[in-house]
This record gives sequence, structure tokens and C-alpha cells, in this order.
Amino acid sequence: MKDAAPPVLVVVSFESGRGGGHLLRGASVAAALRAHGREAFLLLTGDRSREDACRVAGAAIGPFLLSADEALRREWGLVVFDRFAVSKDELERFSRRFPVVCIDEGGAARCHADMLIDTLPLLPSRGAPNILSPALLPVSGPPKAAPFPPLPAAAPRILVCFGAENAAGLGVYAA
Repeated sequence: MKDAAPPVLVVVSFESGRGGGHLLRGASVAAALRAHGREAFLLLTGDRSREDACRVAGAAIGPFLLSADEALRREWGLVVFDRFAVSKDELERFSRRFPVVCIDEGGAARCHADMLIDTLPLLPSRGAPNILSPALLPVSGPPKAAPFPPLPAAAPRILVCFGAENAAGLGVYAA
């Protein structure tokens, strides 16, 4: 009987004033891995709470959220960072023991990750990623997006985009 593959840890940025896009994408990556039979967990970094994370990404992520202590005690088959910028120290804590993938990395880890994935092109001076694919950008709304009333058939259609946090609550007013 074949042993199960080791679990994957997805480390996401979840900070006040910086939206929730990294959390939503990380939760989506972890859910896709679980749907394919691979254990996957999330580690939040930043100042926002576990409860906030469940409000933004849906309560279903709750059982898969780990504390930093729990994450550092476990063995991982892969660690995926989806943050604005991973510090060299943070990268080293994981990369000494596990393969590391960084998504849209803008910090020191950009040059040191085992694999780098960019969803949008950057200036060549930032260094080339292993994979560049705008198709990896999530384009759906949060799991519990408020429904909008239907527009009259003659009304023009305009796309209004905000980050996942919408801290000032202006998304509905702008729409």
C-alpha cells in the first residue's frame, strides 16, 4: 500500500488594510489540494484574527487554520507562501526542512524560493519567475458576496473591482 503524500502548508498574508486576496487565494489552493486527496492547511500571518479569516474566506477554513507553533512542529511535503513579502528569516525557517514555493513574492524570498510563481509580469530587473500565468489570478468574489438587484435590460454594465477587505465598505456604494 502506497503511503499518503505529506501535507502542504499554505502561508498567507492577512493584515489590516491589505485586503484579503492572499487569504482567499491561499484558501482556494488548500481546498483544491484537499479535493485531490492531499492534506493542506493554512497559516495566517499578520494582525487579523482567525475569526476575521473565517468571515472573509468562509467558516469551512476554520479546521484547517494552524498556529505558527503548530505549523513549525509538523512535517510538510511543501510550503507555499502567498504573501506580499516573505522575510529572509521566515523563508529560512521553512526552507531548511521543506521545499518552498512563493506566489507573487515581492521581498527577499523572491531570489531564494525553490519555485517562484507570478500571476502578473514584473520588470525584468525583479528576476524571472519559474511560472508566469495571469490565468492563476482568482477572479471570483468572496464566498458570501451580497446579491445585487437585477439591472434593467437597457442599463449599461460596468465592472467595479475592490480588494477582498473593502475596509471602508465603499464597494456596494460605488457599484
